[in-house]
Amino acid sequence: MSATPPPWASPTAYRARKTPPLGTPATVELCYVAAFIAVELLGLIDPLITAFGHAILIATLVNHYILTERDHRQPLLLALAVVCLYRLLAFTPLPAIDFTNHLVLVGAPTLLATVLALRLLHGPGVRAVGEALRPRMLHWQLLVAASGIPLSFAAYRLLKPGFVVTFSDPAQHPAAVVGVVIALAVFSGLGEELLFRVLLHGEARTSFGPYALYVSSAVFGAAYVGTRSIPFVLFVVAVGAFFGWCYERTGSILGSAVAHSLISIGVFVLWPSLGHIPHL
Repeated sequence: MSATPPPWASPTAYRARKTPPLGTPATVELCYVAAFIAVELLGLIDPLITAFGHAILIATLVNHYILTERDHRQPLLLALAVVCLYRLLAFTPLPAIDFTNHLVLVGAPTLLATVLALRLLHGPGVRAVGEALRPRMLHWQLLVAASGIPLSFAAYRLLKPGFVVTFSDPAQHPAAVVGVVIALAVFSGLGEELLFRVLLHGEARTSFGPYALYVSSAVFGAAYVGTRSIPFVLFVVAVGAFFGWCYERTGSILGSAVAHSLISIGVFVLWPSLGHIPHL
């Protein structure tokens, strides 16, 4: 199965990337995907198991990628390593610090790692990021972006988050609320779409072809197993599949990044704030 080059990939880079023997890389990478999901499930017993598990997976994936880098056969290994890094950073203790700081401490290194991984896989510069954010099929992107509003309400009702930031709370300074909104948009909305759609989904196509959508959706859903809500995890898998399908169809994450931002802002700021206003 040959890989389909993304629109930003340079011809030279993709000529150098060989098509691997059928089944071999997919089997190896599928084992790593299964290990990722298993580590997330074990976290239901003790979150420290998930933290140590992802630390081990990062070391294993990076070393395995280095060994196979010379023939460019398994870029998904590097993508999975960045996802594991994101999950490991998520164990930054939330109660001890401000929510905005938590988002920055987790999101900024992940965003940097995602951009560097894309740069390593697709050549110098950040062309992959720019191409992924290009407004192709603008009418479609607007529809996808608008879907974030109802999806955010559904996510809020399913998750019922224990930690929220409300602009209707007099104890919350307006600047603090604005900071949370910006951090959610940049690191949760844009950052996760670059990570799970552009990097993970994009590189999964090398080994899994049209089945990459299932792989990226499963990993995306597994990352939310820690919420301990089966309906919410299934919701995340469905949303991830929808965003992945949109990315496949348009070659852009502009709409899904906006929708993802609206979902995160809705869950942690907007709907909790409206819930604190009388008669709403």
